[in-house]
Amino acid sequence: MKIYASTINILLVVNVLDKPEDTLDKEEEVHDRVEEVHDKVEEVHDKAEGVLDTTEGVLDTTEGVLDKMEASPDKTEGVLDKII
Repeated sequence: MKIYASTINILLVVNVLDKPEDTLDKEEEVHDRVEEVHDKVEEVHDKAEGVLDTTEGVLDTTEGVLDKMEASPDKTEGVLDKII
């Protein structure tokens, strides 16, 4: 099994060394493009985390308002009456 694996490794190395220059250039271009896409994915991920943080902040604020409304139902009814 080791001989078989070594033979495959040698064939892979020879295959890479025998590739035409333009094929290697294309592989480099594809690799560069993959890195660019990866960077964009990281940017989108960072923005999504920012949106999540903002959403959590809004949720905390909303919960605070609801807690205050529950703590003083008379004021809440008065405010609701003014709104309606």
